[in-house]
Amino acid sequence: MFVDDFIDGLIEGLATRPGKARAMFDVVLGGRRYRSEAMERVAGYEFGRSRDDFHYTEEALYRSAKGAFLLVVEGWLHSTGDGTTYGHAYAPLDRSQAMAWLEFRGRHEALTELFGDEVEDA
Repeated sequence: MFVDDFIDGLIEGLATRPGKARAMFDVVLGGRRYRSEAMERVAGYEFGRSRDDFHYTEEALYRSAKGAFLLVVEGWLHSTGDGTTYGHAYAPLDRSQAMAWLEFRGRHEALTELFGDEVEDA
């Protein structure tokens, strides 16, 4: 895989799908329905110059009104014997995984806004 090890761990075992992720999504994962119109995008991350760049990655973290988190990852997700494939994956995250992603990607404002009661001064 071309995305970093942290994200690889979050999407490991999930079915990746070819092509660009849709802005409007409606997916069922683990018996739970995730719909873009029922979720708020709380943070994003983008790396690379363009989708033609083999290091390109775009990630978006969404939260539902019920507090469920979904990470949408898009980019050069995996390598096959025939080369690399551009695709996307949907990864449900628990609270600790969502916090870890926000911290890892340096989205400290969103981290303190969403989990301020769990963040303490050093």
